Amino acid sequence: MKIGQILHLENRDAGFVQFQFSLPCSAIIARIVMAISIGTQLGSHEITALLGKGGMGEVYRARDTKLKRDVAIKILPDEFARDADRVSRFQREAELLASLNHPNIAAIYDLEESNGFRYLILELVEGETLADRLKRGPIAASEALKIAQQIADALEAAHERGVIHRDLKPANVKITPEGKLKILDFGLAKAMETGPVNPGLSDSPTLSNLATNAGIILGTAAYMSPEQANGFTVDRRSDIFSFGVVLYEMFTGRQPFQGRTTSEVMASVLVREPDWTAMPPNLNPRILELIRRCLQKDAKARWQAVGDVRVEIESLLSSPLEAVAVAVAKPRPLWKRAITLVATALVVAAIASLAAWNLKPSPSPGVVARFPVVLPEDQLFTNLARQLVSISPDGTKLVYVVNNQLYLRQVAEMEARPIPGAGGGVSSPFFSPDGQWVGFWSSDSTLKKIAITGDAPITICKADNPWGVSWDGNDIVFSNPPKGILRVSANGGEPEVLVKMNSLELPSHPQMLDRGTSVLFTLGNLTGTADRWDQAQIVVQSLSTGERKTLIRSGSDGRYVPTGHIVYAVGSNILAVPVDLKRLEVKGGPVPVIEGVMRSAGAVTGAAHLAFSTNGTLVYAPGSDAKARMTLAVADLTGKMQPLRVPPGAYSYPRLSPNGKQLVVQTSDGKDQILSIYDMSGGTTLRRLTF
Repeated sequence: MKIGQILHLENRDAGFVQFQFSLPCSAIIARIVMAISIGTQLGSHEITALLGKGGMGEVYRARDTKLKRDVAIKILPDEFARDADRVSRFQREAELLASLNHPNIAAIYDLEESNGFRYLILELVEGETLADRLKRGPIAASEALKIAQQIADALEAAHERGVIHRDLKPANVKITPEGKLKILDFGLAKAMETGPVNPGLSDSPTLSNLATNAGIILGTAAYMSPEQANGFTVDRRSDIFSFGVVLYEMFTGRQPFQGRTTSEVMASVLVREPDWTAMPPNLNPRILELIRRCLQKDAKARWQAVGDVRVEIESLLSSPLEAVAVAVAKPRPLWKRAITLVATALVVAAIASLAAWNLKPSPSPGVVARFPVVLPEDQLFTNLARQLVSISPDGTKLVYVVNNQLYLRQVAEMEARPIPGAGGGVSSPFFSPDGQWVGFWSSDSTLKKIAITGDAPITICKADNPWGVSWDGNDIVFSNPPKGILRVSANGGEPEVLVKMNSLELPSHPQMLDRGTSVLFTLGNLTGTADRWDQAQIVVQSLSTGERKTLIRSGSDGRYVPTGHIVYAVGSNILAVPVDLKRLEVKGGPVPVIEGVMRSAGAVTGAAHLAFSTNGTLVYAPGSDAKARMTLAVADLTGKMQPLRVPPGAYSYPRLSPNGKQLVVQTSDGKDQILSIYDMSGGTTLRRLTF
C-alpha cells in the first residue's frame, strides 16, 4: 500500500538506513530508523544479540574483541546523540556513575562513539530479572529479605557517592544464576534527562517521555515517588520510596499502586494507600512497619537513609515470621527465640494454601490451632545437627531433645517431662507406629528404644553415624554413610543393607514406601559445598529391581505424608509436591507449606527440624537454615546448662581439651569448614585456628 513518495534513501555505516516519506495529507516528515543488525562492528565490539529495548535506548549483547569478554552495549537514542549539550552533561554523569564500584551494582565500563552511534559499554549480567521472578508469584519472606538486603546495600553505596537511581524497579534488578543481585541503569535516568539540569520535571525519568513512551511509562510510573510524579526535586528518599514499592511487590506478588492508565497509576501513587491486607498474615510486624515507612507520601516521614533500612533488614533476617507472644517479665535473648516449638494442625503460613493442599482432607473444614511450647530458661536444644523433634502418629505426643535428654509432652497437657531412664547423649528421636515407644540414637553409637512411660532403654543395633531414622511397621530404616540405607527389626538384630552407596554419595532421612517395596531418601554429594543439601536430590529406589528415580532435584529431608505429597526443605522453607505412589512420579509443581524452619546445625545432615503426624499435625522449631544461630553451653552431670559468653552462631562438633581449659568448635563460612578455639577461663571471642 503506497502511503507516500520516498524522497530520500541514505545508506550509512553499520547497516543504519534512514527513510524519509513525504505524506500527501500533511507536511509531517517521519523517520524510520532500522535497528543495528547482528554482526555489526562498533569499535572493538561485535554485536551478537539484541537484549532489549527501553525508554533509554536499545541494549545489545556484544563481544569485546580486544579484551575477549562479553559486554552489554546500550545505544543512546538518535535524538539524544545529536544534542551536544545533552551529550556533554551525559559525559559528566557517566564519569560519576563509572566510579561506583560495588558487587551489587552493574558496572559502566566506557562511553564511546562509532559509526555515528553513541553508546555505553556496560557489565553484562547473566540471569533473570526480579520482574521475571515476580511473574511466578510472591517471594518467601526469608528470600525476599535477602534480596532486599543486597538492594539496600547497593543503594547505600551509591547514595554515599551522591548518586540516586531514580528508576528503581524489578526490571532493573538482575539475579545471577548464583543468586547474586546486580542493579542495572544506576543513575542513567538523570544522565539522560531532557533540557537543562534543574529541579523541574526532568527529575522524573518518565514524565519527560510521556508523549512517546506510554507503554514504558506505565511500568515505571508504578515505582515513582510522589515527589517524582509531581515533578519536584528528588533526593535519596525517592529511591527509598521506590525500594518500598519493590519490597511490597516481593511479599505480595502485586504492585501497591495500580491503574489502567498512566494517569490513574500516578494518582494512586499520590493519594492512595497500598492494600496492607495483601501482605502475608504471619510476617514479623516489623517488616510491615519497615515497608510502611518506606512508602510514606511525605518524604520527611520516610526513612531518611537507606543505610538505616539495611540495618533493620539485617536484624529481621533471623526472624522473618511473627513471633508467638509469650508472657515474660523481660525480653527473651535472641538465642532463646530460636528454641520455641510450635505445634499446629496447619500453621498460619499454610492457610493460604489450604484450598490447594491440605495435610488431612475431610468433608468439612478443619480447625486451625496454634500454640507454643516455650522452654524454661535452664533448657537448651542440643545436638542440632541431627533431628531435634518428633510427633506421635496420632498427633497427641511430642518428643524433643533438650540438655542432651529426651523430653515428652502430651499435647493436651501444659508441662513436658524427661523420659525416665533414657539417659544423656541422645539425638534423632522417632516414634513407633503405635506411639508407645520412642526410638533414638545414643552417644554410645547405638540405636535404642524406650517406652514413653520410661524404663531401661533397649538396644536395637549398632549404628555409627545415622543421618535420619524412621519406624515403619516392625522395621526401622536409617541412613549410615558411607554404608548406605540400612534396615533392622524393631525387636533388635543385625542391620541389613537395603541400598548401597558409592564413596561420594551421602544418603539421609530414609522412609519406607508402598508397604516396604521401595525407599525414599535424600541423596547428597560428599564433594558439595555448604549448600549441598539445597542442591541434593530426593530419590526413590525400588527394593526389588534396584531402579532409582529422582523425584526432586533441589531439596532435602523429603518425607511422604498421607495426602499423597512429598514434603521437603529448601533452605528454611518447606515445600510440597503431589506424587503418584504407584508410578513413583511427581504429578505437579511445588507449593509452599511453611517458612522459617530451623535446619541442621552447620549443614551437617540436611535435617529440617519438623515432623508430621498422620492426622495432619505439624511440629517444627522455627529458625533459619543451615546458618542457624546456636549458643555454646557447658552441662554438668545433673544436666544444668551454663551458656558460654560467645555470640550465637552455626556451631558443630564442640570438643574440650584434656585439661578442660580450651574448647575447639567447628563453624562454616558457607564455603569451608573452620575450626576455632575458645578460652574456657572466661573469654568472649573465638580465635580462628584454620584458614
